[in-house]
Amino acid sequence: STAGGIIAGTFGAWTGLFDTILKPENYSEQQSGWFAFGTLISCIVGGLCFGALADTRYFQRRLKILIVLAFIFCFLAVFFFELSVHTVFYDKPLLHSTSLIIGLSVAFAGFFQGAALPLIYEAMAEIMFPLPESLSASILLQWLNITALILLFIAPNRAKLINLLVLIALGTSIIMSLLARITYRRRDEDERKECEKENEQLLNGDNMDPYQNQKLCTITNRFSVGKSTPSLLLHEFCTTLVDNFFYHFVKFPSTDKKTEDTTGDFLIKYGYPMCLGSVVLLAAVNTSLVYL
Repeated sequence: STAGGIIAGTFGAWTGLFDTILKPENYSEQQSGWFAFGTLISCIVGGLCFGALADTRYFQRRLKILIVLAFIFCFLAVFFFELSVHTVFYDKPLLHSTSLIIGLSVAFAGFFQGAALPLIYEAMAEIMFPLPESLSASILLQWLNITALILLFIAPNRAKLINLLVLIALGTSIIMSLLARITYRRRDEDERKECEKENEQLLNGDNMDPYQNQKLCTITNRFSVGKSTPSLLLHEFCTTLVDNFFYHFVKFPSTDKKTEDTTGDFLIKYGYPMCLGSVVLLAAVNTSLVYL
């Protein structure tokens, strides 16, 4: 929340002071307003693009990677902007200042800053679960408002200083994001509920034994949460597979009158020998996995 609030508040104050920052570069107030407008549009586009990217299966549990990448690219864009304007270290711009360079640099900076903001909202909601999402959003907005208010008091007639503060805020946010740990508690809870719902549907549709249903859900939860080793998962899987095989084919053969005789003959001729061989094989594998 601190990293997101600092960068959002700093960026908001920075774009609001474009007329002061770009005045030494002979840009009018109207041109500075267009630069700020383009930056705002880029923020919206970046949030939409990275939001859709974060919803993909690969990045659903990799929000930290996207946040750090967005901050790094935003830092590079702002640094490129700094080379085109007056700074605290140089009286003259290191690069030739043109409308194209200024426009592209602030557009990319706005794109990646806007891309990071919804990801930070999502990460905070995951970390603070089961607390309400409104609380995490309120904390982020408080940091944003405090940072923007402080910079607006510092910034008047100090364009060079505000440019330096933006870079410092971005660098600090990158470091804090790298040190942060995101836990996906809300997503784990949603997956657990979805697992229970699917198992309930199987129970109602296939008359599966509730004990077997509970074991299947336990395996799924352990795999999703990541609290079990591969050997223990295989152990549970083998045990559940054997139990379900006995339940469906040995204890309860088909009760349909038309297929009862056929099913019984098939089980006597093929099913029971296959079941016995499978039990011996799985028991051997199961026993060896316990000692892994």
